[in-house]
Order: sequence, then C-alpha cells, then structure tokens
Amino acid sequence: MHWGINGGGGSSTFGETQMYKDIMAYLAEPEPEYFKGIDFTQFGNDDIMKIRQNIVKNAVKHFDSKEWAYEIKKGRFAANTNKCNLFVDDVLKETGINMPGPNGLLLIINLGTPITAGQWADPNYIISGWQVVNSPQPGDIVAASASWDDASGHVGIIVSSTESIYASHYRVKMSNYGYDNKHLENMPGTNGYVYRRYVGTPNLNSIIKHSNLKLFGQ
Repeated sequence: MHWGINGGGGSSTFGETQMYKDIMAYLAEPEPEYFKGIDFTQFGNDDIMKIRQNIVKNAVKHFDSKEWAYEIKKGRFAANTNKCNLFVDDVLKETGINMPGPNGLLLIINLGTPITAGQWADPNYIISGWQVVNSPQPGDIVAASASWDDASGHVGIIVSSTESIYASHYRVKMSNYGYDNKHLENMPGTNGYVYRRYVGTPNLNSIIKHSNLKLFGQ
C-alpha cells in the first residue's frame, strides 16, 4: 500500500466538503470560472476547451467509486493490480479521446494495455495529442514515476487549482496530489510531478493549411 496515494491522503468525506460542492457548481456552468483564464486559442481547435471540461466532468462523477479498486478485476486488469492508469484511460475514452494501447501482447495493433503511470510521468515519452506543460490546469494529467515492485508510478487527473482525482487502493478519491510534494516522499526514484495537457491531434485539413503541401495540382 502506498501512503498518500493508495492508502492515505485526502478526506474520505470529500464529497461532503465545500471544495467538492464548488467543483460541481463550476462544472454545471456553461463556462466554469476556473477555465476562463486559459488561452485555448493557441491550440487552433475550438472544441479543446469543451473536451477538457468534459475530462473533469467525467472524472469527478466517478468520485468514491470502487470500480478501479486494487482487489477488483476490471477488463484485462486482474484483481489485486493497481489501476490508476486504467482509470485515467477509461475517463479519457469516455470523453471521446482516442487513446493508444502501447503495452502488452496486442501493442502491435494498438490494442494493448493503457499507457502506464511511468510512461505518463516520463517527459520524453511521446503521447500523441498530449503536450508536457509546467503548470497544471483542470483537465490535465498529472503523473509521477516510482520504482515500486507492483507499479511504475501514479497518475491522476487535475480537477481544480488545488485538487486531482485518481484511483487509489480502495476507491476513486481526490486530494492535493499534483500540488503537494508530500505525496512524493513515499515514491522512491521519482522524477517529480509531470503534467500533460490535451491539445488534440491535427486533422488532414489543418496539416495542409499549415504546410506547403499541394494536393491534386493545387
């Protein structure tokens, strides 16, 4: 059991706290307040803001769920396995983001198991559509590597300016993981927090528009 991630850290009654109520109230608004200061125009995609809002919405609605608990079998993840990366992968796919399956026997046809926490936490590991950033914002992925016997690190989703959500040992919980370095104290060999932001994948039209490609004699 990993203190502060799988076993401790964060209140078991977070769903009753004002922070949780504030998050849910913000997400109910057409343009949540804490998204308004984010410049999404740099990504060249009008839908990016909505996608990132939906990442947060889809993550928060699973708060306190035991669906990704260590003892539970889920999909190709056996019982008694860590599933923080599966939680992130499931939320992103629920949001409509096409995520690769780069691990396991089916990786050749991109149907392997999800990106590991250690891969999310490696700034040199390329994940299509995701950009490594220095400061977290809601909708970002936060990960830190660790040299545990049963896990390559821990990964979650930033949901506010102070909180993230993730699958812990027993349930989906929220805490200040991603903001407070105390969570790193029990992660041997960690490289610290790494944040990634969804920026979308370019479609054919955008590639042609921003390149010198000329098709069909244009």
